[in-house]
Amino acid sequence: IGVNVSGVTIGVDVPFSIVKVGSDLTIQATKVLVHATGLIDGRGGGLQWKGAIANSAGKGGSHGGMGNENVKEWDASYGHGYYKHPTSFGTGGGGQYGGGGGGILTVNVDHLQIEGTITCSGEASIGSNSGGGSGGSVTLRVKKTFIGGGSAVSRGGDSTYGGGGGGGRMTIAALVPPEFTFHGVLDACGGFGVSSAHGS
Repeated sequence: IGVNVSGVTIGVDVPFSIVKVGSDLTIQATKVLVHATGLIDGRGGGLQWKGAIANSAGKGGSHGGMGNENVKEWDASYGHGYYKHPTSFGTGGGGQYGGGGGGILTVNVDHLQIEGTITCSGEASIGSNSGGGSGGSVTLRVKKTFIGGGSAVSRGGDSTYGGGGGGGRMTIAALVPPEFTFHGVLDACGGFGVSSAHGS
């Protein structure tokens, strides 16, 4: 696997392994191929819950979409970021066991083939009175070809204890119209929450 945060690689091949995005990763390459068993993973690489100033306990984190909570109030956690150039972390779900927000991934490439998964989704909550984290940011800049049947995802995290996280932000940009035969899944929806308190 050739991943270079600051330089340029000839190709990035993700066959059976996981490339961890961490908080913020930029891949610059001629070709990126994510095999069906490959994963570029930025789940939970964003912000964590920091107390009621950032988000109330039980509420899902917000980013591109709003997180929700049991009493269905918008509260203090509003959507943020710019849809054309998403560079913001997902925010954590409220509560001690809230899910972390998604990280930031930027891919600058001539040829992109996704058969596996690219994700900067928010994490699910894992305990009582806690919400799912919101999705992070995914930017795919493709110059020539974008093909495959896999998935690129920036969803909000689910919660069976509180509100679902809001969806993240995703953009696909090209200087010229590429060969675009990608037939997989592009998903930046909100996560599921308890009692229909789903993220948007």
